[in-house]
Amino acid sequence: MGLARFSKELSASGYTLVDNMFIGEYLQSCDEKALKVYLFGLYAIGSGNENLNTLSKFEDALSMNENDIICAFEFLEELGIIEVLSKSPLEVKYIPLSGVYGKPKKIKAGKYNEFTKQVQTLLPDRMITLNEFNEYFNLIEIYHIEPEALVMAIKYCTLIKNTNINYRYILTVAKSWIDRGITTLAAAEKELYNFSKQSGEIKEVLRALGLRSSADYSDITLLNKWTEQLGFTLNSILYCAKTLKGNNGNMKKLDSLLTEFFKYKKFSIKEIEDYITEKQKYKDTAYAILKELGEYLPNIDPAIQNYILPWTDKGYDGQTLSQIANYCFKAGIKTLEGMNKFVIKLHKLGLITLESINEYIQQQYETEKTLQKVLDATGLARQVNFYDRSNYNLWSNIWGINDELILYAANLCREYYNPLKNLHNLLSYYKNNNIFTTLKAQKISPDSVLGKTQKTEKDDFAKREYTKEELNAMFTSIEDYEV
Repeated sequence: MGLARFSKELSASGYTLVDNMFIGEYLQSCDEKALKVYLFGLYAIGSGNENLNTLSKFEDALSMNENDIICAFEFLEELGIIEVLSKSPLEVKYIPLSGVYGKPKKIKAGKYNEFTKQVQTLLPDRMITLNEFNEYFNLIEIYHIEPEALVMAIKYCTLIKNTNINYRYILTVAKSWIDRGITTLAAAEKELYNFSKQSGEIKEVLRALGLRSSADYSDITLLNKWTEQLGFTLNSILYCAKTLKGNNGNMKKLDSLLTEFFKYKKFSIKEIEDYITEKQKYKDTAYAILKELGEYLPNIDPAIQNYILPWTDKGYDGQTLSQIANYCFKAGIKTLEGMNKFVIKLHKLGLITLESINEYIQQQYETEKTLQKVLDATGLARQVNFYDRSNYNLWSNIWGINDELILYAANLCREYYNPLKNLHNLLSYYKNNNIFTTLKAQKISPDSVLGKTQKTEKDDFAKREYTKEELNAMFTSIEDYEV
């Protein structure tokens, strides 16, 4: 139990908040049962008591049966303020009123008599309820869609589905028209004309996908997107649809595929065919690289997107990338991100082909061996590091001093303190005095350049290394000495 909690008395005297929009805009539209169900639902949710938030508790508290409660929630759903997620078991979701698409508005009697007659004529298979008409009136009053345009929207829906269509489907289509600015009779007629023109095309697309379902308004919207926004021809769309046939293809998958082709500027059938072939190569390359790195990815699409495509754009082919991955693994680099950093460095050096990379590696290996000889000549028993490579690049590539002269100077500096510093100074002297051969360097005394800073036997003795046991013995004897 937590540190503090409400007393039963305080919990019972709490508040259930009701949105002012509900009181101002929806209260007059609610019948008594719907109002009771809505308020008790708010109370049950806000209480945090799961025992209150059950169908049986609703029945007991409101003296209503299950059917009455379901009907009340369906009525509230028609108002757009809750959503019935399931009827068995009953499950509903309360929606923030600020996010509801429209708000009920009182309509003057007889204002839309002609409209209601036209709508009922379009939907002869069922009687249209007052609540349904209120939804249509709401669209007209709040969003200023012309009644004639809304009639066209309903006719559009009957062409897509049938005359016994659910009114929620009609509302969804009408709201999508409003969002797209189709609110006048002229705009609605144009939309209906485009549908008549495109319905045959969308049927072709559905057949190419291997689907026998009828066209939906969302299908028409997608076709408009592909042709008008993305710029695909019908032939290209049909070709892409056929590639999905037999693979659970649907309009959503086709949309993703066309969006991908649009992203990579592949519009014609030839461009799309080449891209599909290249994509398979990208997959093969990705698998080969991951195998070399010893890395496993359940989904390689992000790897292709983030690494393979950028590398191939830089000019690297699959064989070269696979070999680079092999080199990375041997060097302890075992991730795509680590390999990416290496590829970026190679690209900056202009190393793209496998031949140029292998040649560079061999050159670096030879340089490394030379540098190790230089360190050994100076008497420094350690491995080559970054600073050594930087110095060698300066001496060799910038100053133009050959390896023979560098090794000669390194041997001379062996007998001096800080041999690398003195080697740098000596080579700088050679460069500034145009001494680039060992023969010329032999005529110059290193002392005349570096001064008399050679180590002596005494220096060597003073720097002798002692074992731990010897030092312990020395410290013990000093502690025992009486002063």
